[in-house]
Amino acid sequence: MGVSKIMELCMRAGIHVTRDTVIQVVAECDECNSIDPNVMLWDKGNLAVSKVWERVACGVTHVDLSLYLTCIDCGPSRYTLCTPLSDESATTVVLALETIWSTLRPSSEVLLDNSKSFRSQLMQTMAAKWEIRLIYRAVEKPSGNGIVERVHRTVKRTNARVKCGILMSVFLINNVPSKHCTSFEIFCQHHKRVRIPGIDKIESTQKSMTECREWKVGNKVWVKPKHITPCTQRWLKGGIVALHNGLTAEVDVNGHTLPRHFSHLQHHCVDTKEEDTTDDYDSALFKLPETSSHCQ
Repeated sequence: MGVSKIMELCMRAGIHVTRDTVIQVVAECDECNSIDPNVMLWDKGNLAVSKVWERVACGVTHVDLSLYLTCIDCGPSRYTLCTPLSDESATTVVLALETIWSTLRPSSEVLLDNSKSFRSQLMQTMAAKWEIRLIYRAVEKPSGNGIVERVHRTVKRTNARVKCGILMSVFLINNVPSKHCTSFEIFCQHHKRVRIPGIDKIESTQKSMTECREWKVGNKVWVKPKHITPCTQRWLKGGIVALHNGLTAEVDVNGHTLPRHFSHLQHHCVDTKEEDTTDDYDSALFKLPETSSHCQ
């Protein structure tokens, strides 16, 4: 009901409590925190980086019956690559990425969604081989990989308007001047030094942390089960196992560990005498997505 209404009810019932006490009770109420809770505050993030090809955003998109792996520079060039795929298996996706790394050099970081191909062990092995840090966006937060989502829309829109095909649309996006020069020109001007895996040190834009604002590793939390959730549905019990930055945390729910945005988390006050480690709710609500997210 909120702090103000509870204060009003207490006054009518002749119960004398301070506002701070009511705020604390509401903050620690599991019913309030697990059923349609108020959104937690979070810091604004920025996917862009200052160096060309330091971070690359990747995603698989569908155009009619065709599949494409899109890679876009998160640096100032916004240089875009679009590779046709025969399927969305981990083997096919990893082979396409390795072809790009061998041609243009590996980036330091790759920003991905949580599709099975990107989450596969084969992808982890490839990242270790090329010494690339994989950054997964938060589940149910497409804005966490917003750069590649926007370029998907731009490519599809260009193709629909000009009717020139996906690959020609990407060519036009890279080579038609915007303001003073093209994406390709900026990419070529700044893409000079090649990082050699095993020789050059990885430049990571993110540092590991154990505490961020009111969140800490080990916190018990309520986790929003899916994007479209009935307001009467109770959230799932989980625990924070790692903090990635000021926006996302790695959360374990029923044995599934995935990155979640802070806006999809609420504090869970657990009784220290009897901590419930089980969850009464359907774990199917927290399954890995079958396919990568893409804009329609």
